[in-house]
Amino acid sequence: MHPNSQKEQFSIAYVHALASVAGLQLVRTAVDDDSVDVQLGRSGNRSPQLAIQLKCSSELALRAEDFSLRLKLKNYEDLRRATMVPRILVVLHVPDSVADWMAEEPDQIVLRHLVYWLNLLGEPAHAATKATDWQQMKVTVRVPRGNLLTAARLRGMMDNIEQTDAI
Repeated sequence: MHPNSQKEQFSIAYVHALASVAGLQLVRTAVDDDSVDVQLGRSGNRSPQLAIQLKCSSELALRAEDFSLRLKLKNYEDLRRATMVPRILVVLHVPDSVADWMAEEPDQIVLRHLVYWLNLLGEPAHAATKATDWQQMKVTVRVPRGNLLTAARLRGMMDNIEQTDAI
């Protein structure tokens, strides 16, 4: 399997594990033409949903407060616009070696490292100067290290979406 495919599959599995613990359903998007890889949801009064664009990297330069990530202009623009279902960017930081992504022991499985999230709703637009910029141009975003994605945080996001339609 190509390393990028491994990263994609591992990030889906990681978020799926978090969603399961949070009591949420995960649905994988068959075609990612709208910068949504997976969608989380739960039943309830308003059946809240959250759309997620996944990224996975072993090359994040983690600083004390945040880290930078380069996103395709298309992904950035799709994530910053208002949509019926709120969207977030989720970034999984993994070790360099695939063998270190997971530790299997007799009584536990440990997934490494951490996953972070960022809400780009309302961020400034970046205009493309030519048609090819849409897929080739990159926009740098800063992801706060305090934005750890956990099962509890996912539950809180879903509560907020159910009550206010916002994350």
